Amino acid sequence: MKSFCEFARVALAVALVLISTAQISAADDRPSAQFTIDQNFNIGAENDSITSGTYNADLSYGMRIDNDDDDSGTTLGELEFRIRADDIKNVHREEYAKWNESYAEQKFPPEPDFIIGEHEGLWTGVNLDYQESKYLNLNLKRWFNQTTFNETGYQLVSFSVEFENKNFEWAWCHMAVGNRNEVHASIVPNTFETNAPGWKDENEDNINFNFDKDKLQTGVTYNSSFVVKVEPKTPVVHKPKIHIGQGLYRKSATGKTGYAVEMPSSMLPENVRYASVKTNVSNAWRIERKTHLFAELNEVVENAGPHAKFSLTKDFNVRTQDDSITSGTYDIDPVYNMQIHNNDDNSGTILGNLEFRIRADDIKNVHWKEYAEWNESYAEWKIPPGFVIKEHDGEGTGVDVNRSESKHLNLNINRWFNQTSFNKTGYQLVSFTVEFEDKNFEGWGEIEVWNHDEVSSSIVPGTFKTDAPIRRSEEERRINLNFDEDALQSGVTYNFSFVVKVEPKTPVIYKPQIRITQSLYSNSTTGETGYAVEMPSSMLPEDVKYASVATNVSNVWEIERNTQLNAELDEVVERDGPHSEFSLSKNFNVRTQDDSLTSGTYDTDPSYNMHIHNRDDNSNTILGDLEFRIQADNIKNVDRDENAEWSKSYAEWKFPSEFIEEDDGFGHSVHINHSESKHLNLNINRWFNQTSFNETGYQLVIFTVEFEDTNFEWVGGNIEVWEHDEVDASIVPGTFKTDAPVGWNEGERKIDFGFDENALRPGVTYNFSVVVKVEPKTPVIYKPQIRIDQDLYRDSTTKTGYAAEIPSYMLPENVRYASVVTNVSNAWWIEKKIRLSAELEEVVTPPSTQAASSPGNNPNMTSTVIGIVIIFLLIVFISIYFTRRKGKEEEPESLLRDVFISAASADYDYARQVYDFLTENGVSTFYSEESIPNSNDINFRMEITKALGEAQHMIVVVSSVEYAKSFWVETEWGFFIKEKRSGRKTGNVITLTAGSIQPSDLPPGLRGYEVMPFGEESFEKLLSYVERKVD
Repeated sequence: MKSFCEFARVALAVALVLISTAQISAADDRPSAQFTIDQNFNIGAENDSITSGTYNADLSYGMRIDNDDDDSGTTLGELEFRIRADDIKNVHREEYAKWNESYAEQKFPPEPDFIIGEHEGLWTGVNLDYQESKYLNLNLKRWFNQTTFNETGYQLVSFSVEFENKNFEWAWCHMAVGNRNEVHASIVPNTFETNAPGWKDENEDNINFNFDKDKLQTGVTYNSSFVVKVEPKTPVVHKPKIHIGQGLYRKSATGKTGYAVEMPSSMLPENVRYASVKTNVSNAWRIERKTHLFAELNEVVENAGPHAKFSLTKDFNVRTQDDSITSGTYDIDPVYNMQIHNNDDNSGTILGNLEFRIRADDIKNVHWKEYAEWNESYAEWKIPPGFVIKEHDGEGTGVDVNRSESKHLNLNINRWFNQTSFNKTGYQLVSFTVEFEDKNFEGWGEIEVWNHDEVSSSIVPGTFKTDAPIRRSEEERRINLNFDEDALQSGVTYNFSFVVKVEPKTPVIYKPQIRITQSLYSNSTTGETGYAVEMPSSMLPEDVKYASVATNVSNVWEIERNTQLNAELDEVVERDGPHSEFSLSKNFNVRTQDDSLTSGTYDTDPSYNMHIHNRDDNSNTILGDLEFRIQADNIKNVDRDENAEWSKSYAEWKFPSEFIEEDDGFGHSVHINHSESKHLNLNINRWFNQTSFNETGYQLVIFTVEFEDTNFEWVGGNIEVWEHDEVDASIVPGTFKTDAPVGWNEGERKIDFGFDENALRPGVTYNFSVVVKVEPKTPVIYKPQIRIDQDLYRDSTTKTGYAAEIPSYMLPENVRYASVVTNVSNAWWIEKKIRLSAELEEVVTPPSTQAASSPGNNPNMTSTVIGIVIIFLLIVFISIYFTRRKGKEEEPESLLRDVFISAASADYDYARQVYDFLTENGVSTFYSEESIPNSNDINFRMEITKALGEAQHMIVVVSSVEYAKSFWVETEWGFFIKEKRSGRKTGNVITLTAGSIQPSDLPPGLRGYEVMPFGEESFEKLLSYVERKVD
């Protein structure tokens, strides 16, 4: 028995040692990362010296996350940075930021550029509109053998630095060059020399030199030099950056383990109130805060003097207002377009006194006729001095020629619409297709909409979709398309669609312009420096003998000559004569100052609104002598009663002459003493980060809308704010977000949105948010108005004449007559509608005073609540602890997947076959369609990122180039290849090609690894590539 007890004690001791060792090992293997915030005081100059003294230094804050090289194999993604600071004036990486003067938040997508492997980091930051007086304790100078380059040359860069004292903790020097549009610069290897004590790290783009503080001497001038190879693309002034940094302060701490870490308030600089970082991996965090003082001689890259471009383009235009153009041979009269462009060269040049000249055969027409003198063979324009061209802008003119040439158009283009006739604001779904017969061109396209007197149109952001291989850039009224000729396939019909917001000012037929351009010829050269430039005769088309431009500034000229074939479906805008609208709307309003309205039946008193609108139709019509009449039951009051005669059953208004100018309107209502029951088929809720304001603040407004059904003809809404005696509210531009199928239009105080009824789904909760700037004039509780309008019924007709009357068949049942009369005969658009509105009203009230006995002021209740919370948290902690321990004990090794399968959704059938084959052969495989539904992790992207980090091998399954380049697929294989190149992964990358795709079609990143055709023979080979090596 005694020996058994001794054995038990020994066994227990061994077990404790093993457990302790395992815990230490687990701690060593856990992911670790560092969060750093740098307070940077910046003193900079573009000249060649900075001397010691006191400066008002610009303040910026840099935030950085570093993934430690801890052998955990961790990759960090889904990065989020947040900072609260005073006087923020701009942010780094602004495209990923939401920010205002006191707060900045950045969320980075899970793309390869923003996924951090071990021993890597990512930084961002904010610049403040704030300066602080700082003493600079050094002198810094630089000089060069040359700075202006017209051709490739070598620049000897020399600089010196002298420290007055060593009142810093550490110091370094950073020298940098780069690739710019104007010049490519690189540091010539092994040319850096210095007599300063320290050590260097050198590459093609920069040199980092760390001073040895112990050996550094004050009052000594240290000299350094290096050589830069300068390859100008245009005459350029070039100077590299010389940057001296001093570390003035450093403090570090250990943070908690978790997905996010916050800088402790005790470590924050005085004008920062909060700073944090978050990622998709739980880390053991280190926190560091530093203060730097920078002295920098900035990089200089400037075009040497004013630069401009003169271009002559021979355009062959196949165009129609119809909806299709087919391939074939066309006889086309060419157009010669000349343009001057003032390059952005930092010379501050403004070009004026423009003169264009051209000699060509058979000129039949000129552009800008008011400034032209011309005949059949010569045209000359002298543009008045009032026309000037600022940098990065251009101007042009041209001639039409009466001489046709045959050109073969190698494409088919078609367009169609959900609607083309607009009597009121609407959303036009534009679809078009393009099919190329061959690829004998370099091509691009343009989609354009414009403002006209008759109609305003704009492209709804984010609605453009295509299956074509293109790169695009979007603006409010234009989308530019650049085709990827390598990926383009002849004989394939490519589909495009986008949504246009059409706001007619008169009943109008509208279609946007769609143009596909093919470059048939392009050539360029450099011209002589001067006030004028002439196209060299060798570059002129055969029927042009001369082309030139002149201006009031001597420029370095770039000359460009193009020939283009354009297939254009023209913009269509059609209207005719004076136009007006007369509408009668029966309105039911369900409204509350509470924060929710629920579906159900409501009794509401209707109102009838009559409205006239004088359309902007260029007829210069002014409507006057207005008379409105309505016969209805139970009228209880009217608007504008000073102009009215009315009773319970009749109302009549008469207004003065010349009352309504074009693009203006006028209306009023009668209110009925008669309630009707209406079923509201939606739920609407709103909530806020705050509602009580004592000083200017930013209110995050969130609201949701859920429809029970889609029994309406139209649905839209708005969020609206106003200025009051108590408060001024305005919408922060660009902050409106939603997942609903809507298009919207933003103003300073109102956002109107219209739902796409075809895409709307009953029972789905749609989310909206916007930020409102609230500027109280006295302490106030504020909530903006949120309104959803449903048109339950719409009917319309047309008529011409001085008066418009709602036809009897369109009248509501308790209205017997409604009309308007004016002094002008119009083409009338007559409309009747029934509208049901759900409105959470704007709230502007003084803050209420809480009673002394409220729960927040009851110490006994507070103690009780705190006790309950502490007990609850202990229970949660214990549950999580033991659940995690149990999970770790039971977790099988196979959760660390051997293989990651990447495929677009269209290739899931192929991918599933690979998954089934591998799992049947005992290979642990991650395939999102199978693996994520069984995962305990509800965050889809986090689970994929985790699997990418764990997998030893990557299999990409593709049936087309488009799928290989689709966003998520390219992100996945791009990340894996990056890991292989860095040495963090050693497994294989295999691509299985299905369908007609060939290995040569694959992106270069995949072509460099194993490629196999999809099939059973390849499946067997896969096993030899991905078998797990078990020790």
